[in-house]
Amino acid sequence: MCHEMLKKHKFQFIRFCNVHHEKFLSRSNVQVNTDSHILHITAGHGKVFINSEMHNLKRGIVLNIPPFSEFNFEIESGLSMMNIHYRMWTGNGDPLEDLFELPLSFEPSYFNCCEKILNRMEKIDALPLPEKLEIEMLAHKLAIKHFISNKLLPPRQHSNDVSINKIFKLLQSPDCLEYDAGKVAKSCFLSVSQMNRRFKHYFNIPPQKFWEKNRFNSVCRVLRKNDRSLAEIADAFAFSDQAYFSKWFKKTAKMPPLEYRKKASRELGFTV
Repeated sequence: MCHEMLKKHKFQFIRFCNVHHEKFLSRSNVQVNTDSHILHITAGHGKVFINSEMHNLKRGIVLNIPPFSEFNFEIESGLSMMNIHYRMWTGNGDPLEDLFELPLSFEPSYFNCCEKILNRMEKIDALPLPEKLEIEMLAHKLAIKHFISNKLLPPRQHSNDVSINKIFKLLQSPDCLEYDAGKVAKSCFLSVSQMNRRFKHYFNIPPQKFWEKNRFNSVCRVLRKNDRSLAEIADAFAFSDQAYFSKWFKKTAKMPPLEYRKKASRELGFTV
């Protein structure tokens, strides 16, 4: 059933990272990403903690880190990994991670095939457009390879709180263009203080900050497409005007939106 649903899906490539650690790292800071990413360990040893669950790292191990999962590393010198960041949805628009997901850690028999694709991605990553566009196709191919070659698992609920899960999905909805704490809390029969406390308990971020981060990432995706004016984007995301939108974006991204667009066009997969 899971593999059947993959026949119709949407894939968004976000970025490719080739990471090498020359020095020993006793424990990295805890990170939380809004996208899905798959890490391919190509050399060295270490440990990763995903939502406090420990997994050993060595060549041939692949890690799946779902969105909004806490993770950090213990790294021995010489650890290398090649990673892809992405998002996937079903044909109906449901986030894939809400339905099923890869194991957090697995050791595929086809790792050499993965490495060939990743090495090709590394070479393409240094090329200018339009040659660089192939990297998105390869990332898609690699992600699908993992999904069809492994036993998929039911999703780990972000929380066991039905109301908070509903708010989580509501704040990610493209229709949620403005944040109204009272309205959001009321939709789940909570007070604003209850919503804030319970949401932060599960996601380590207040709901308003979560919404702001999600909106910023959505704006960045639209800017990278390079086919809409700033006025159109400002209107689509319910900003009062283009000037306010540009001021907000510069404050958040530390650069004006047009500069971001130019940088993104030079560096496919650039994200903040």
